[in-house]
Amino acid sequence: MFQWQKFSGQTSRHVTYFYTVSPPARRFRGESSVLYIGQTEKQINIRYKQETETNNTQGNSQATNIRTSHVIRFLQARGDKVELFFTEGIDMNLAKHQADAFGRLLQVWNKQHYLKKFTPRSDGTLEVEIEKFLLVHYADAHLEGPPLNNRAG
Repeated sequence: MFQWQKFSGQTSRHVTYFYTVSPPARRFRGESSVLYIGQTEKQINIRYKQETETNNTQGNSQATNIRTSHVIRFLQARGDKVELFFTEGIDMNLAKHQADAFGRLLQVWNKQHYLKKFTPRSDGTLEVEIEKFLLVHYADAHLEGPPLNNRAG
């Protein structure tokens, strides 16, 4: 459904991305190599630097960046392989059958978002953020969100 690129210093903007770790981590259901799912309108190389090189210093209050930097450094220090993949775009269009299926998942994993924002178009299609789509499907597959995300969806 997506064309993922392995990050190697690209400067693409408006992307959805995820970090992976090898070996994979145990989850409530099964295992997963996905550590974090995110999106950015900034260049992916800037986001990568923020999330892998941020230290918990005065004036730095971005909790996600501090948390991801700490965990990624820890995993790499113990010999795990951490990689970043991204796809161009932040939004995608779902066909009617996909929108219906996504709506059912969204009711379970983020009912507040479902009640406030889930409104398919008159033809049944839906524009949805790729990040939200991935988070909801991850939560459904593993019964929890990715380890470094605060919530599922």
